[in-house]
Amino acid sequence: MVLSALSRLAGILTLVVGVLFISGCNDEPEAPQGYEINKINQIDFVREISADYLRLSEQIQVQYLRYKHTGDTNAYMVYRNQKWTPEYIDLKRKYQDSLNKSKAYVYRHQLDNLFDRFFDLQQLALHLKHSLQNQDWDLEQQAMKRLARDKEEVEKHPSRFL
Repeated sequence: MVLSALSRLAGILTLVVGVLFISGCNDEPEAPQGYEINKINQIDFVREISADYLRLSEQIQVQYLRYKHTGDTNAYMVYRNQKWTPEYIDLKRKYQDSLNKSKAYVYRHQLDNLFDRFFDLQQLALHLKHSLQNQDWDLEQQAMKRLARDKEEVEKHPSRFL
């Protein structure tokens, strides 16, 4: 009787240790959480999303042009897939969370175009990849023009200067 109780206790402890081990071995850091946008933090939020957009847009364009110049399509894809995209996805989750928490405020204060520009960035980076992969320079020009137009729109957003 004592032996069976000890056996059950050992089984339970093994299960608990196993669960703790598995849950403690998660190597992926949690993506930053978004926050509710309001009149108090709107200016800081707009500056933050704008800075992230401008930085990521610049990074992808610089690397694209670098790898286009060297003709190394695979290196560009590795950069885009392993470095740029994971950072972008983490920020996209954060901004999607902020949008979900503040949708009415965002639309009422005409901040939705900043979200649209940020969320479109991933597709534009994909267009650059395809243009390099397929040597489709028309697609490249379309993507570059759109990136330039979006950059200008983000830089001139009225909320950045309040």
